[in-house]
Amino acid sequence: MERLTPERGERTWKLYRLSWYVTLLCFLVVICGALFFMYLLMSGTSDASETATFDSLVMVGLFLAAGLILIGAAITRYQARLEGQHLELKLAINRLNDAIEALRKRDTV
Repeated sequence: MERLTPERGERTWKLYRLSWYVTLLCFLVVICGALFFMYLLMSGTSDASETATFDSLVMVGLFLAAGLILIGAAITRYQARLEGQHLELKLAINRLNDAIEALRKRDTV
């Protein structure tokens, strides 16, 4: 049976935090891009209807992408929580198994 270690849990937590911060950084970059196109629309620099349509489509697309990135961040957070709970349960089961084996050895001797 594979023995799970606290080092593995620590490494998993570090990777989760790294992916969380990278995801939030991507979210901020996409939001800044969307706000830039919103600024172009609101400032009136895009007078032609063709450029205004392009700017509005890009802005909406970037806002939707930001929403999807946040959904992905929530899913990775949930997955990391589940993996941490799974690791704790496996460690508890392993400790219980070791205690039962110790009791069996004590009874047979």
